Amino acid sequence: MLSLRRYEEKDGETILSWIQDEDTYYKWSAGILGTYPITLNHFKKINDTHGHNEGDQVLIGVSAQIKAALDQFGNGAVAGRWGGEEFMIMLPGISLKEAAAFAESLRLRIGKLRFALCGS
Repeated sequence: MLSLRRYEEKDGETILSWIQDEDTYYKWSAGILGTYPITLNHFKKINDTHGHNEGDQVLIGVSAQIKAALDQFGNGAVAGRWGGEEFMIMLPGISLKEAAAFAESLRLRIGKLRFALCGS
């Protein structure tokens, strides 16, 4: 996953400059772009109660689910960690109906995650 700095800047480059494939570049630059901010509710409580190592395991698990969803979607989709417990997903060339279905599917996928946290 990419490490995003508030949407598109990374060391002076935009996300579009990272895209090497011409077809993917076209999809990103010439059409509809679905963007999804994701915030993990109660993440600070996990870190405060169980420690940062346990919080990292939660982030790794959520990242794996996001990556799996993007792999199924294809079409040049990217995601990155946007902040402490925030992620941003960008899906080029997606309809509103597809966007809603993707977001709900991902929400359910992440909601099914369970973690064996120390002290829980």
